[in-house]
Amino acid sequence: MYINTKQIVVSLVLLFLQRGPAGQVFAIQPDLTSEDAFYNEFEKVINSCHDQDFELALTTAKSLHQKYPDEPASTLALISVYQSITDCYRITNYNVLIDSLAQVSIKLSKQKIKSNKRNGIAYFCLASAYGTRSVSYSKQGRWLEAFRDGTRIKSNFEKSLKYDPQFYDAYYGLGLYNYWVASKSKVMRMLFTSKEKAIDQIKLAKTKGRFFKTTAVYGLSAIYYNEGEFEKAIFLCDSLANDYPENPTLDYRRGCIYEKQYQWQQAKTHFESLLAKLSETQYQSHAYKRFRAVHLLLR
Repeated sequence: MYINTKQIVVSLVLLFLQRGPAGQVFAIQPDLTSEDAFYNEFEKVINSCHDQDFELALTTAKSLHQKYPDEPASTLALISVYQSITDCYRITNYNVLIDSLAQVSIKLSKQKIKSNKRNGIAYFCLASAYGTRSVSYSKQGRWLEAFRDGTRIKSNFEKSLKYDPQFYDAYYGLGLYNYWVASKSKVMRMLFTSKEKAIDQIKLAKTKGRFFKTTAVYGLSAIYYNEGEFEKAIFLCDSLANDYPENPTLDYRRGCIYEKQYQWQQAKTHFESLLAKLSETQYQSHAYKRFRAVHLLLR
């Protein structure tokens, strides 16, 4: 059976392209003496990203990385901030830095696993870092390398849950991976978990996870949009917007949903709100702004 490698890679990396802000959030190794303090600071990074306070998020993440340079979770905290900015504003400023940090995180995660092969959190960090690097490779057209890293995501998420079954946040990564792969190919759907089970995994992270509760809602809204369940997608986006009104991702997504429903005025309202946010931020994405401006003129 012939399988198009490039197409599979695109399916694999969708996991990391469809997340909301703070799409990569990670727990700390349980052997650290200041575990509670690290958890609290990590949660501060995540919440700051959701609040669009990237200055506070970056300051906190850098502090964690300085205190715990050998922890893959502290490196991935930095990736989380830079990736959140990149995803929200469609910029490329941090691509090289994110790629470099992913390489470091993979190395550190492997070192942790080498010293303890039952370290569930290390497997989670490794899966997430592979996902980040897979996206980077795909953007460079390095499809075979992207495919190789992409196929490592699922197994490492599963090992994370095998050795740390109470770490419910890992179900978010695993569920997104399973859904987006299954949604793109019938062949892949036969090899991987069904879409329904994948959605249930994300819901489990939303209900029982500590760090991925909000991020899981972003993921579910993207899934419902992809499934054509627009009312569910709008409901989730509206609920998120009530808590995070400054997030441009929500205006973009709601604009796209209303487009699909031929509700042009509502779509225009959200795209205009998006353009206003983009014009006010320090993270200028000129290509994004031109695309939306042309879109509005055509409507």
